[in-house]
Amino acid sequence: MTAGRQLCVGIIALLLVTGPGFTAFAAENAAEGTFVIHQIAGNPSKASEVFAVTSNFGILKSEDAGLTWKTANHGIKSFTHHALAINPAKSPRLYVGGWGGGLSRSDDDGANWTEMNDQLGNTAVDAIAVDPGAPDRLYIATSTRFYRTDDGGNRWLPYGEGLPPFPGETKFKTLLLLPGTPKTLWLGTAQGLFYRAVDSPRWSEEDRFKNIRVSALACDEKLRRLWVGTLGQGLFVRREPEKDWSSIEIEKEAWINQIVLDPTDSGIIYVATRGKGIFKSTDGGKSWSPANTGLDDSDIRSLAIHPLNRSLLFAGTTAKGIYRSTDGGAHWSPSQPLPPLTISQIIEMLSIPSLPAARPAVPAAFSKCNGCHGWTDPALNQKKTYWRVPPNLRDWAETVVRMSERAHLTPDEISSVLKFLTSYSRKPSG
Repeated sequence: MTAGRQLCVGIIALLLVTGPGFTAFAAENAAEGTFVIHQIAGNPSKASEVFAVTSNFGILKSEDAGLTWKTANHGIKSFTHHALAINPAKSPRLYVGGWGGGLSRSDDDGANWTEMNDQLGNTAVDAIAVDPGAPDRLYIATSTRFYRTDDGGNRWLPYGEGLPPFPGETKFKTLLLLPGTPKTLWLGTAQGLFYRAVDSPRWSEEDRFKNIRVSALACDEKLRRLWVGTLGQGLFVRREPEKDWSSIEIEKEAWINQIVLDPTDSGIIYVATRGKGIFKSTDGGKSWSPANTGLDDSDIRSLAIHPLNRSLLFAGTTAKGIYRSTDGGAHWSPSQPLPPLTISQIIEMLSIPSLPAARPAVPAAFSKCNGCHGWTDPALNQKKTYWRVPPNLRDWAETVVRMSERAHLTPDEISSVLKFLTSYSRKPSG
């Protein structure tokens, strides 16, 4: 089994915009699927270090500038991750967003991870933004809600005033904090583009992108240009604080997954697309050329420039793993494939010891909660699947109500499961 044909159709169903309740997640004998790289980021303190988050290997780390990769999942309780952010002001501090595992933080270059989910009502994290001017403040978009923390993720507060209800599925959310006065958050979703000054009481909708699937955002701070990528409507740009958007022609009705700007040359822009590979502009977006030499997959899910080497790029695909370029995208070569993982190995890596014997009794209704996924705690789990949810410290109310629809819980059963999970997840380990 190659790196391009890794584990499991259930995860891929998630990525293709189904949702965490999809039946395939529960398939014990799931077929092999593809290996999707959702985000890549270079360590701003180490030129040879790179991180990536994936659909079915959790977190990957390279210590040789992307030539080889290894898993970096110690403490991680969800193997599906969509979001990755690095806070350079914290030496650096890494954040990853898991689908079911919520937000996890590492202060030791990915060697260990700690959950940061207290008061978080949804632990399916799609996008993360760190405020570089206030390094303990960050923002996350989940599958159903938006949150803010002012203490590095120890406690979360609702921050979605003015946003429409999210559909609760995996979508191409993208999040950007635009510096300036005032600082402004931009959020792209399947429903459009939204913005909010950080000191504003609510979000507003950008009319130009109403009901357009916004999938990528990028900001040129020097030129004050905001770039917006969409799924099926192409690429757009405007100079802040102007209000008029210019459409940039790359490919007709292009599906754009990511926009990457050269950190020192405003004329150089890279765009990753679905089905057309990578495009590069050297004149600020006036003209574009394919930059796909050496790529064996035209569906580029993620793209990154190492912050310490503008010629070193990384491309994450949906089927062939990670590629690297050392010449600004002129040529690409595949990273060494990862050894395959079996479902049993993944389950073992995700499983956590049961909490103390004094835990509350598991209610009979909880057996229904294994209907569409498993649990990382073996005392709760009745299903051999690596789509697992940890009984983590969070606000369980929203999750239990959502889970009840598939588990067919009665109102009394909802109450008993909610009471149990709240008590169980707050028991001290040891």
